[in-house]
Amino acid sequence: MLSGESASTILRAALAGSVLGFVETALVFGTGIAPAADAVGILGFDLLLGLAFGALLLGLRASPVQGDASLLLGPAVLHGLRGNLVAALTGAAAVSPLGWLSGVAPVALAGAIVLWRTRAGRNGFSPATFVLERFMALRAAGGTVVQDPRSDWYKRQREERQARLRQHTFREPPPGLSRALDLYAADLRKIVDTTRQERQRLVLVTQPTVYRKDLPESIERLLWMGSVSDGAYAVDVLEKTMDAFNRTLIAVALQSGVDHIDLASMLPKDTSTFYDDAHFNDSGSEKVATGIAEFLVTQMSVAGSQR
Repeated sequence: MLSGESASTILRAALAGSVLGFVETALVFGTGIAPAADAVGILGFDLLLGLAFGALLLGLRASPVQGDASLLLGPAVLHGLRGNLVAALTGAAAVSPLGWLSGVAPVALAGAIVLWRTRAGRNGFSPATFVLERFMALRAAGGTVVQDPRSDWYKRQREERQARLRQHTFREPPPGLSRALDLYAADLRKIVDTTRQERQRLVLVTQPTVYRKDLPESIERLLWMGSVSDGAYAVDVLEKTMDAFNRTLIAVALQSGVDHIDLASMLPKDTSTFYDDAHFNDSGSEKVATGIAEFLVTQMSVAGSQR
């Protein structure tokens, strides 16, 4: 039994395939190149092609290029292969150039739309753009995975955040934060319930970040998160937002009676710990390992003394 979301995915893909096919078929048969009797058959083929691609999408839910990107590019790429098939079905060799053009045009248009939509994605990251950039890097390197020894990606993201801040600096928490915190708490409770059902011991850990309102400019320029399409959030807003999530985690831990480590309050908010918003450098990794190890050793010692 298909869910409503699955059925919607298939129907949307079918519609995309049918629309592209209808335009192409109208062009072909409107010029009198092929007999009109074949129009129904070709439109039916378009519908089946769209349905097949919709079903394929259901198996790609874990793909980083799902959603609008795959919905646009999938039917377009399939129509690129389909162009000359129209000629084969109609037996009209003259259809081939037109079929080729009507196949390539949707690919180009869909690609442009996808890039435009994903380039304007939230937080400066877009799955489709990421995959395309990685693909081009692989092609340039002859199939070899290319790392980023000069951290050029980080440089671009940091420059993007500075540009967004100049465009507009948000001084209030993002809309929907309260709802997000409720969902976060609900997810944490599910984790607590699941680990208890599996008789596993759970330790929740808060998320450390470098955010603080008196952050020096030299460190602030290392940040790259917190950008949206029309601006970026100020550091103090990012600090308050992350504090809200961490307080939620601690509250759930206390209410549920599970262990927690307030790692966020243990680490210095500077470059002795972080190399960007929330990722640890070597020194920071050592601090994290030490803090967690001390907690676990203490807890094991307490458990041993209670036996």
